[in-house]
Amino acid sequence: MNIFILAGGSGSRLWPFSRHMTPKQFLNLGSTHESLLQETCRRLKGFADEKQIRVIGSNSHEYELKQQLKQIYPEFKETNLLLEPIGRNTAPAILWGLNLLSEQELEAPVLILPADHLIADLKAFQNAIKDAESLCKKGFIVTFGIRPEHPETGYGYLKSGKPLNEGYQLEHFVEKPDEKKAREY
Repeated sequence: MNIFILAGGSGSRLWPFSRHMTPKQFLNLGSTHESLLQETCRRLKGFADEKQIRVIGSNSHEYELKQQLKQIYPEFKETNLLLEPIGRNTAPAILWGLNLLSEQELEAPVLILPADHLIADLKAFQNAIKDAESLCKKGFIVTFGIRPEHPETGYGYLKSGKPLNEGYQLEHFVEKPDEKKAREY
């Protein structure tokens, strides 16, 4: 499985804690003494082939990315660090990474992870990835989601359809709905 960790955030959402040169993916906000990026990498350690892990980030954060990645993966290959000259948000970063994979003719399923999630149940996370990988090999595109505890307008919403293995088919997706629409979920 090919894995992309998206680590290119600009640090504007958690101001004043995060700043341009220290966005939230480089901050320690969890229960460990590691940054969110390092926690994301640690979740994959021993579960995924380190050679298949690529990190996409800003070239302005190159030094910090290298330092943090080397602490988790001492043998991390710098060729697996993809540095964006200009940040263009999530979709272009993903498309750039996928294009690089297609040039290398790597056809294994692709897992795309943000560098800034807090995940408490490691076993459930790894099981979800295994289930997703088996669905990908059958031709499905898989996304992960959690049930919202309250209406939130800052996130996209997934409407579940028919059950499929351990998950559901996607009925539709709503990008950052207004509060009224978010209450429907």
